[in-house]
Amino acid sequence: MFLALLAGYGWLGWFTVRCLAGRSGARLAVGGLLMLTSLYAPFLLAYSWVFGVVPIVIGGTIAAVQHFKGASGLRRAGLMLAIVVLSLGGQLLIAGSDASSSEQISRCQGQVAIRAIADYRAQFGVYPPTVHDFAIESESPSVENQNCPLYNNVNWLYRPSAGGYVVGYWTQWLLVRNVCLHESTNPGWTCGLERWGPFKPGEKD
Repeated sequence: MFLALLAGYGWLGWFTVRCLAGRSGARLAVGGLLMLTSLYAPFLLAYSWVFGVVPIVIGGTIAAVQHFKGASGLRRAGLMLAIVVLSLGGQLLIAGSDASSSEQISRCQGQVAIRAIADYRAQFGVYPPTVHDFAIESESPSVENQNCPLYNNVNWLYRPSAGGYVVGYWTQWLLVRNVCLHESTNPGWTCGLERWGPFKPGEKD
């Protein structure tokens, strides 16, 4: 399945450059549309987008080499430009898009959750048993952040114990889910594709 997916991305890059190397307006138009598709298609793999970009660039490079010898100087420059766009276009889209906005919002809420859990434990001597409990605590003046209400479309993960807790969230991309977890024993967050730690895939608390 994975190899077939890589081959599909490779063929897309190859056919895109092959069309752009054509002399007819129709082929150039198709090549332009395929170029846009090639830029956005890797995002179907979310944070694994590099596995889409690499075969697309390899396929495009093969097509460019096949047409390079008999091409004019201007057409050669166009083929080289196409490879550059295929290589860097996706990264520019990532930098300039708001595809990670939901991730940023969830991280903000995650930070509020950490403070709310600490505040709850300071008051009651134990960690809150559920997300609902620390969500209520997050409304206290010492914790509240009006920009990050905890029940604002976040897929929460929470597992308390006597000695600590794990809290996290996950965001759904088209094909995979990115999971971010924070352990009370370690600072910061650990994020990864389908890295669920002690939780079941797709779990919500």
